[in-house]
Amino acid sequence: MLLNIETWPVLVVGGGTVAARKAEGLLEHGARVTMVSPEFGDVPAEVIRIVDRFNPVHLAGKRMVFAATNRADVNDAVCKAARDYGVLCNRADPGEGQVRADFSTPPHRTDGDITITATTGSPALSKRLLDELRPDPRIAAMARVMAELRPWIIEHVPLQDRRALFRRLVRDDALDAATVGFAAVRRLVDQHIR
Repeated sequence: MLLNIETWPVLVVGGGTVAARKAEGLLEHGARVTMVSPEFGDVPAEVIRIVDRFNPVHLAGKRMVFAATNRADVNDAVCKAARDYGVLCNRADPGEGQVRADFSTPPHRTDGDITITATTGSPALSKRLLDELRPDPRIAAMARVMAELRPWIIEHVPLQDRRALFRRLVRDDALDAATVGFAAVRRLVDQHIR
């Protein structure tokens, strides 16, 4: 699942390197980030800092929390409180505590209109797998075309015909057409819907 967290109020519990990395990633996706910790290392200037130990009241108004301390008992308390508050919880130390996270944030790579993510049970192995996965340039070209064409198809092609059309657009000749440009793919669409 990919989740749009733009403008979401998100809490990061912790003030060290891992917490700062989580905050940076959240900021890149448009979240409004608050961090709580008794002390902070080098954290992004855009975050709101609360110098305090975690207290469940810090979750008020938040939609998501990242438990990113170096203490499993604190991360457990964060995840437990998050459940009580109905807030999605991630933890930086999955499998180390008593309370499981609600979701994980596997490594990903974004290249234009393509985002690839991988999970293997080991973050290092997942990153290696991402390095091995390079999309065919024709797929990247089709992704650019589809960013514009898909809304048109949804608006103009009857629901019962869309699945076949979308399947048609991933065949080799359609991918080849995408490297030529939008007009070439649009001609294939027009031929299909006639």
